[in-house]
Amino acid sequence: MRPLADEIRPQTLDEVAGQRHLLGEGALLRRLIENGADTNLIFYGPSGTGKTTVANIIAKRAEKTLYTLNATTASLQDVKNVMADVGTMMAPNGVLLYLDEIQYFNKKQQQSLLEFLENGKITLIASTTENPYFYIYNALLSRSTVFEFKPLSVEDTIPAVERALRIEQERSTLPFSWAEDVPRTVAAGCGGDVRKAVNAVELLYRSAKPMGGGLHVTREDALQLSQCSAMRYDREGDDHFDLLSALHKSVRGSDPDAAVYYLGRLLVAGDLIAPCRRLLCIAAEDIGLAYPQAIAITKEYAEKYNLHVEPEAKVMDIPVGMKQKVEILKALVRGAKILILDEPTAVLTTQETVELFKELRHLKEQGYTIVFISHKLNEIMEITDRLTIMRCGRSMGVYNTCDVTKEEISRLMVGRDVILNVQKDKAQPSDVVLRVRDVEYVNEWHKKMLDKISFDVRRGEILGIAGVEGNGQKELVDMLFGFLTPNAGTVTMQSENLLGLSQQKLRDKGVALIPEDRMLYGIAGSASIEENLISDRSAEKRLNHGPLFNMKAIHDEADKLIEDYAVLCKSRKQQVGMLSGGNIQKVVVAREFSGNPVLILADQPTRGIDVGATEFIRKKLVELSRSGIAVLLISADLAEVMELSDSLIVMHGGRIAAYFEDTSTLTDDVMGEYMLGLKTQSEEEIRRVCHD
Repeated sequence: MRPLADEIRPQTLDEVAGQRHLLGEGALLRRLIENGADTNLIFYGPSGTGKTTVANIIAKRAEKTLYTLNATTASLQDVKNVMADVGTMMAPNGVLLYLDEIQYFNKKQQQSLLEFLENGKITLIASTTENPYFYIYNALLSRSTVFEFKPLSVEDTIPAVERALRIEQERSTLPFSWAEDVPRTVAAGCGGDVRKAVNAVELLYRSAKPMGGGLHVTREDALQLSQCSAMRYDREGDDHFDLLSALHKSVRGSDPDAAVYYLGRLLVAGDLIAPCRRLLCIAAEDIGLAYPQAIAITKEYAEKYNLHVEPEAKVMDIPVGMKQKVEILKALVRGAKILILDEPTAVLTTQETVELFKELRHLKEQGYTIVFISHKLNEIMEITDRLTIMRCGRSMGVYNTCDVTKEEISRLMVGRDVILNVQKDKAQPSDVVLRVRDVEYVNEWHKKMLDKISFDVRRGEILGIAGVEGNGQKELVDMLFGFLTPNAGTVTMQSENLLGLSQQKLRDKGVALIPEDRMLYGIAGSASIEENLISDRSAEKRLNHGPLFNMKAIHDEADKLIEDYAVLCKSRKQQVGMLSGGNIQKVVVAREFSGNPVLILADQPTRGIDVGATEFIRKKLVELSRSGIAVLLISADLAEVMELSDSLIVMHGGRIAAYFEDTSTLTDDVMGEYMLGLKTQSEEEIRRVCHD
């Protein structure tokens, strides 16, 4: 007797349970199938969601010879055997290869398909339960279209369960019945896996209780069989880390019910060590451990390593630069023998970086192991002995640093040649767009963060602002975009006052902001990419049909921005918070740059992102400035701010310490002296930044 799951397998697209986003009327995948489009497809999603079923339906419609391989058992020779039939009488119209569980094919096996995919002699349909962007060779991905199959809802699963029950009823030699709630109970207990639900029906039939001369299944039977099936969990995959993250965020958000729920799921799955480790992190990082010597220890290590912080300040209130220093100190205070430093110099001056590198070398001589993670190639070349190059979650090789060049490293990181130095024409600034005069701001601790700041930003110019974090740059940007109100001074844009205006009114006037903290101020992490991209223009008439959204126009807008700004994502509907840092930044940049800005406030626009995304954003800033847009660039990356800026302000202690009309002759050492307050220009020299 055939297994029930095989017997019930749908034969047409209309019979497939769920997946309406792919197979509903008018959906892209359905149109491709019905039109007979000859294209390579990759189906990605959990087990039991219809990937194999849809592949079989496509195979029946195709005129090509069908070959089926399972990557768990297939070898390279099996692939070669399929290739051998191409162009022969065995496959006169070409080959349709269905490759199940493609993630188990190694790189060589996947590469063997490329030649035949390129000339169209083989059409590939592959399925996988793992993220294809992690496990499938990039060249293969570029020749295929990825469709994500999602876990089915209870309502989508119920018809399949009822159909399975009816088939068992027809098969049975005795009258077979079931309680009214059985289909819903089975559907709810399968965790979105139709195969699991159908198998449950088969087991329920075989274990049905004799009743009144027939067989009967009760709700209690269904509940007992399904009670542990609804939970998805894997020891090392996305579900494991999603649950741990949800637990952490629930505690951080003061949601006790959610915290208990996610902790319970981890414990029920049999995982004790991982949640205990995460609870220790929560206690140390989010709740706080009472320790009277903490301030004294902090001061001692801050002095020892020349990483000065404010021990009594709340971490949530201190600048990003000081937060970075705190993270470095945390590792040093613990006395760890292995130090993992993720972008430790992102907000440090050249002098501070030199001091840090001295300490790192000293620690290395004492036997410490240091893992240095950075996208700054100059620093990688200077401080490391060996390096591992990563791209798309995969290692591209391990090299002795002395054996590779910066160009080779960037090529391996991005997969193409990267222009490390942005080429730009000499600026031709015109009229003043932004005028700031004598602005002062005192924070809640009565510290003057801005002290009589005056400058102009002109059309067609990139005006850079450099300085050690905590010297007023953050407060200046917050004030310009309406988050803070200055205690004194004026801010005008094209002769119109900007102070006191809401963020929406500022945007209406043409002010765009790339915030330094993209996760806090740049995106709504739980919303989709599309929602984030149109959030500042959703009220525009072109995106509305009266009281309703013009969804086609919105979809077109989002798709165009995703393509133009090379955002690597599954679809416009993907949750933006699940993207990589570089792609999140591209979403922010796409929204801000495409809104017809007059003035762009770019605050740390490339912080913590890879060289490919950095190159893209820097080119865009230069391109926009040369088109006549005024750009105010704030960056702690000296190389970036010196390379991109046409003219440059250096801030120290809340004041302008220096102004350079031409950045072409500047050096790191000269900049560092002004940033640390060792030198200051005269008032007359500084006033040149005001073009009255």
